[in-house]
Amino acid sequence: MRGNEHYLLYDSQAKSYLSHPELNDGIAGIVRSQDLLPVEITIAGEMLYGVDFAKTPHLLGKLVEKMDELFPRNSIDPKVNGNTIYDYLSAFQWIFILIHPFYEANARTSEDAMHIFWRNRPDLKDTVRYLSYNGLRQNPSLDNWQAVMTQAEHELLITIARELGLKSQLELNLIKRYPDLLKFLVKRGMQPADVQIQYQQQLFSYLEDFIGRLDDIDFLRNQPVITAVAENLRHSSLEYHFSS
Repeated sequence: MRGNEHYLLYDSQAKSYLSHPELNDGIAGIVRSQDLLPVEITIAGEMLYGVDFAKTPHLLGKLVEKMDELFPRNSIDPKVNGNTIYDYLSAFQWIFILIHPFYEANARTSEDAMHIFWRNRPDLKDTVRYLSYNGLRQNPSLDNWQAVMTQAEHELLITIARELGLKSQLELNLIKRYPDLLKFLVKRGMQPADVQIQYQQQLFSYLEDFIGRLDDIDFLRNQPVITAVAENLRHSSLEYHFSS
């Protein structure tokens, strides 16, 4: 993929990419990290501020480790069956996108990764579904997925806002994106850098706890975002039709 990044980026993404001269060596396949790609990012149009790049490899490693336990190559974990597979894959996708390990194309990468896990379970081949079934990122299943994810991301933002001391419902109702959260906390006397640090600590704790419970189906089914994403995936297309 290296050298072909321009095939993966929309205009807005390309402009963002070009605004960071330090990325000119390429970004495809490089995990955000202290050594290789020390870049902070935002998620969903600044809805969320990303996890600290220095902690991204740790979280990604934990996530992959947990998924390897659920989807081993040469054996079968009985927890994963035709009914639960959508929950586990949806939980993976939710956490992967929140970790946001790559500079761009994280949602598309998460979809590809789901099919890698599916490949480890040929006995469940009848459960395979395609979210982007037409080769494009425009279809009802994907639109519904995006709406669910956006709502869940906003709810997570509000949860973090409460943890950082914002209790007024009036203020919470006005928080639509991370910059709104930053504005309210700066008004209360916090420095922007301190807001970022404390916010990222809260997000890191959420992700680490969630990853630790990724194999707990009861926990997953108590998470509205996982239930909604899993239901959407379950009813996505059984076939993939490439469109040029």
